[in-house]
Amino acid sequence: MLSTPPVPPANAEAWLQRGHHCAASGRSDDLRLALDCYDRARELAGPDLSDTATLRWLALSWLNRGNVLQQLGPANFPAAHSAYDAASAALSTLELTSMIRLHQGALWTNRGRLLLREDHLPAARHAFQRAIDQLTPAFTDATHGDTARRNAAGAALNLVLTHLGNDDHLREHHAELAPLVARLQDWLAPLAATDPIAAGLVLEATRLDLLLREAVLKADDLAAFTDTLETGLALTARWIARDHPTAAELGATLFRLGAITYGRHQPHFLLEFLRESLDPTAGAAPFRDEAAFREIAAEAVAAVRADLDRPRALDADDPAAHALAALRHNFSVPLPWLETRATTAPSSSS
Repeated sequence: MLSTPPVPPANAEAWLQRGHHCAASGRSDDLRLALDCYDRARELAGPDLSDTATLRWLALSWLNRGNVLQQLGPANFPAAHSAYDAASAALSTLELTSMIRLHQGALWTNRGRLLLREDHLPAARHAFQRAIDQLTPAFTDATHGDTARRNAAGAALNLVLTHLGNDDHLREHHAELAPLVARLQDWLAPLAATDPIAAGLVLEATRLDLLLREAVLKADDLAAFTDTLETGLALTARWIARDHPTAAELGATLFRLGAITYGRHQPHFLLEFLRESLDPTAGAAPFRDEAAFREIAAEAVAAVRADLDRPRALDADDPAAHALAALRHNFSVPLPWLETRATTAPSSSS
């Protein structure tokens, strides 16, 4: 069990902070200690239910109690719902300031995650939408606007993720989901260049954007897909250069989607796409030192080579036969930039 800082004996906010400190480890014993802290904060919130501060501390103690109960697993899910209900009751009596909207957004997002864990998809989607509705009016607030944007984007990502299953489902709901992904990218656009949390959310949104585009993709029209891909990979490169903790991992998912899509629909452009990312003699090669990217590229090339080796019944004079022969040649030659990690030092990035 982790050590916790001393807490003033009659300070609800301090007990809330102690609860957050305990819950951060994620360990069962610390989570139960966090529950005790949130209960203590609730006891110290004050008896006057007409007082705004009292209601806010009550709401936050119940909300965080619900989050911890959710972390503790399915046996605690009913109690988590009860805690969220109590938090909602306290918040509903308060004026909808931007701060209270943040609390409402957190409540509905975490309730949505709980409902999702219980496989109640329609209810989870409704909860995530309620979170978005609560948060968007706070975007213009000078103090809380950026947090509201990030939190609304997180709720929107969760909403879109509830629809991921198969291509038929994505095609069916494309008209509903594509505008939502575009909106959340717009919400984060002012932050993505300087805010690492927002940047991570944008990269995740870009992955969903590419999945949606790929589900309705036409082989002869990859322009929108490739534009989205290039924008996402450029953001990835900027944040890898700044040592973002998850940029490489998130960017690799984009790179894989790009490699698969080029290999499937336009294999004659695949090598160019891969070289621009990995070969310093062909361009900036921002991912030349990223092993995961090189592995993805090798897999993509191997998949195309295997497909090209399949026998095909083509007439020798058929233009398709000439195109196939050229493609086979391009993929048969050695690719040293793929097989050997580049040693050239990367250029500096701002």
